[in-house]
Amino acid sequence: MTGQELATQLRGEVDRYEYPRVDGVLGTFWTPERVAREIALLREALVEPSQRELHVHERPDETVWLVATLDEVAVYFDEARGECGLGSIQADGSINDWGVYGDLVGTFLAR
Repeated sequence: MTGQELATQLRGEVDRYEYPRVDGVLGTFWTPERVAREIALLREALVEPSQRELHVHERPDETVWLVATLDEVAVYFDEARGECGLGSIQADGSINDWGVYGDLVGTFLAR
């Protein structure tokens, strides 16, 4: 997969996103306005995908795609796992994993 292919795929995920309202979920649903603000923030946070080293506690480093940043928060795509993850971006450009994984939008919203 190339960075351009990944960018196209992820922009499509954002464009097609619909906030799930599932009965039985604990907590309070977000308002449509809050969801719209978060999606707009995600669109602004998207970056041209670039490969970065991912540091995961007690595992060998991996190479992942950095796909969005907001302040020191990084959203990355792990091609081997086929999902996004959340972490912190380091001064050297690498990412420290936080152990939060899922689709692009859900992962970004979990920050």
